[in-house]
Amino acid sequence: MGEGTEKPLNMFSRFISRIVANPQVYNVVQYFFGAPIAYRHVREAVGSLSAQQVLVDIGGGTGISLHFLLGDFRYLCVEIDPVKIGLFAGNQPHQMAILGDGTRLPIADTCVDVALCAFVAHHLTDSDFRQALSEAMRVLKPEGCFILVDPLWRPKHVVSRLLWAYDRGEHPRTGDRLLEMMAQYGDICEIRRFSVLHGYLLAVVRRAPVASGRLPVG
Repeated sequence: MGEGTEKPLNMFSRFISRIVANPQVYNVVQYFFGAPIAYRHVREAVGSLSAQQVLVDIGGGTGISLHFLLGDFRYLCVEIDPVKIGLFAGNQPHQMAILGDGTRLPIADTCVDVALCAFVAHHLTDSDFRQALSEAMRVLKPEGCFILVDPLWRPKHVVSRLLWAYDRGEHPRTGDRLLEMMAQYGDICEIRRFSVLHGYLLAVVRRAPVASGRLPVG
């Protein structure tokens, strides 16, 4: 193959990535790869939220999370893609749509009960993921919790490697690596691992008490 000629597999991967970039196609793909099952675990971890409670969905895309959660709570969708957040705002005019970056949340300190980061971490570099964790802890109330669910890097699994070849996220991590990073920002109080084609990790992190000396590292 001559210099400057792209491999067919790479070309096909880029083609698939462009298709998945469409917000509506992206929603279908999330359903296919197990969003209902993953969000069932999220729903069990969150429980039913009251009207006084606030959940911020970091990198919430089109707001797919809202369809799976329980309670009459305040939902804040923070999304950097203007097309996705525009679709969410059009479909959910009574909810709060925020065009913003999860590494610099445009939200006041200690005002959120739950910070959700679903299917986002593998799109972030280590530096950006740490900053997103730091921001999540900043906006959480003292009794609040951070919930992460993300597909895992499992190089020994053929199906997993194939799926990652076509995923737009460029920073897959093992479950141990995700837990190691989150443990720097709070107390991990719940861990779930499950599989739907991909292997997934769900973790619930409580804010570390300031007195413990384990302050978030930016």
